[in-house]
Amino acid sequence: MSPTHFHHVLRTLALALASINLVSWFTLDTREWLVYFDPWFCRTVLFQTFVVGLPALPFLIPLQNNASLLTGSFLLGVVSALLALFEFLWLAMIAFATFCRGPHWNFYWPWEDRSVLKIVALNRFDLSEWFWIAVLGQSRPTQSLLREWPGLTLLAIHCLVVPGILSLMLRQKLAIAWWRIFLFAFITQLLLLMSLKIALQNLFSLKYLIAFPEWGLNV
Repeated sequence: MSPTHFHHVLRTLALALASINLVSWFTLDTREWLVYFDPWFCRTVLFQTFVVGLPALPFLIPLQNNASLLTGSFLLGVVSALLALFEFLWLAMIAFATFCRGPHWNFYWPWEDRSVLKIVALNRFDLSEWFWIAVLGQSRPTQSLLREWPGLTLLAIHCLVVPGILSLMLRQKLAIAWWRIFLFAFITQLLLLMSLKIALQNLFSLKYLIAFPEWGLNV
């Protein structure tokens, strides 16, 4: 290959890469998150958890000098697995938005014809609707906190009670400050909440765990 031809190949490759709007491509994941979460949740909780929470995980569980090799290897494996899992979730959202979204952001399989507009009826419901109407067979209360107490209880157990129990159980065994374990578990539970919310909406058409339309606060 002559130098002239080699430079021509490099120039062609560089122009092709420059034509790709990488910023728009990487923001596809944000648009995909908006299918499942409100904008305030994406901008505050979700974005900050990924940008700040994931890098903080390795520093929250330091390996003490007196930690055994088995304990150190286990903790290192847990941290590595969580980082890989949630980074995969972020990349999966980009891939999903790139290959499975068509006109009007409707879902299309990669082999489907996207020139045909797809109209799919979405009968999504809130957790409070399912609890009060389907389970108890009565109308939902008008008082907002009473109406949403099932979702608030589940969120409190998921995000606060579980990390609290883990911090109390593991602080002596791991010889690590309880607040480090609590923050580690809290960040992990937030990231798991995002995954669970996506799964619940796709599998059972569950729209929100808690819904306060009067305050513009939905999760």
